[in-house]
Amino acid sequence: MKSLRDTFSSDAQASSARIDERRAIIQEELVAGELPHYSLVRFVIAGMYSRGDSLEEIAELAPILLSSIAAVNRRSSEAGQPLLLTRETGPGTYQELLWALSLGVLLRADNELIKNTYQSVKPAGILVDVLSNGSIVNDGTCLHGETWKELCDAATTGPELRPALVKKYLEVWYGKKMNGMSWKNSHKTPRAFSGYWCFEAAGIVARLRIDDSSFRNNEFYPTDLVDFYRNQ
Repeated sequence: MKSLRDTFSSDAQASSARIDERRAIIQEELVAGELPHYSLVRFVIAGMYSRGDSLEEIAELAPILLSSIAAVNRRSSEAGQPLLLTRETGPGTYQELLWALSLGVLLRADNELIKNTYQSVKPAGILVDVLSNGSIVNDGTCLHGETWKELCDAATTGPELRPALVKKYLEVWYGKKMNGMSWKNSHKTPRAFSGYWCFEAAGIVARLRIDDSSFRNNEFYPTDLVDFYRNQ
């Protein structure tokens, strides 16, 4: 029996039905030889995670998510309109990129797919560098610092200071940092809700091997995704 990971949905049954509908769309598009849009795949991954689906099953979608991000970037770049080159886009789009890379890392997607996604967006700031490479390689800029400053600081400071910075970030993530994001308060509309999870914090914790004992019980921290990464 599944055990719900999410505690926010006002109607878990309606949310679950919407997730299944969107998952069916993904399968239809794949059968037709098309890559589903990254936001659709991310919604389904988050929703499956929220309702307690197995991580092994969810992991099957991670390569599709990363491939979709890279494909969108390539097409946009060729057209002179780089959708996800984050110096030209806002924090909402940047978060989609951070989430995709974080989920790729946490669900143990092939490193080549992560690298391909990275190549399609670099330079794209400290967090993208760390999620993609495990360290800062090309860009020491904290993009959208008003939203991700603490995570950027955690990525650039000494190991002993990192847990406190991630903990501080998680404590204000939903209430303050996510103001203005289109998905905020989506739990009030169950069919638009897939869960509230700070995947970007979990991705940084995994990549930098940060001790998460002081914030593992934070309601927005996807603890068992980090455990899945560590145990593979």
